Amino acid sequence: MRTFCLLAIIISFVILFSDEKMTNAKTPICTIDVSDAPELTEYSKQLPPLCEKNYPKIADKLKSSGFKPPAKVKLIFRVQQNPAETLGDTIYLSIVWFKAHPDDLGAIVHELAHVVQSYSGSQTPFWLQEGIADYIRYDLGYQNSWSYPHCEIRSPHYDSGYWCSAAFLGFVEKTYKSKKVINTVNARLRNDLYCDIAFKELTGKRIEDLWKDCLLADCKGGTP
Repeated sequence: MRTFCLLAIIISFVILFSDEKMTNAKTPICTIDVSDAPELTEYSKQLPPLCEKNYPKIADKLKSSGFKPPAKVKLIFRVQQNPAETLGDTIYLSIVWFKAHPDDLGAIVHELAHVVQSYSGSQTPFWLQEGIADYIRYDLGYQNSWSYPHCEIRSPHYDSGYWCSAAFLGFVEKTYKSKKVINTVNARLRNDLYCDIAFKELTGKRIEDLWKDCLLADCKGGTP
C-alpha cells in the first residue's frame, strides 16, 4: 500500500505541475427545471446569475492540469429527501427544502463544487469530497446560521464531512498557504491518486497531528 501511495505522489506531482496550460471553465449555461414546482419559477430566476458568478470561481479554485469541468449545469427541482444532490452535471434540488429555506443558496454553491470536482474514483473519501465542497462554499461567502465551518455533535471530527471537515481543511490551507493543499489534494482525488500521506508530504505532519493542531488553535469553533 505504501508503495502505491508513493507512486501516486510521483504521478500526481507530474500532473499538478506539468507545463501544460491549465484549463478554466467558460461561463456555463445554467438551465433550471421547475416543471414539478411551478410555484418556484420566480424564485429560480436568481439561480442562473448565482451559477454564472460562482461556477468559474469554483473551477479556478479546483483546477488541475488537463481537466475541463462541464460547460453546462442543469438544476432540477423535484421531490426528494436530501436538500440537494449532484449526479454528473445535474443538480437536483428539494422542492420542500427550498420552499422552507429560500435563503440557502450556499447549498447550491456546494453542489456546483461537486459538479466541478468530478471525482470518479471508487476510493474517494467521503469526508474530503464533502469537506472540500463546503470549504469552497464558505470561502466564497455562502454560510448561514447552521452551515458554517465548525465541529459539533453532528459533525465532530475532521473526517465527519461537511462543516467540521471544512473547518479542518480551512485551518490546514491557511496554516500552509504556500503549499496549496486543497488544490493538490483535489488534483489527486480527480485522478484517483489520493492517499492520506499527501498531507504529510505537503505539510510535514501526519493528518492526525494536523487535527490536533487544529483543535489547539480552536479552529472547530467557527462563527455562524
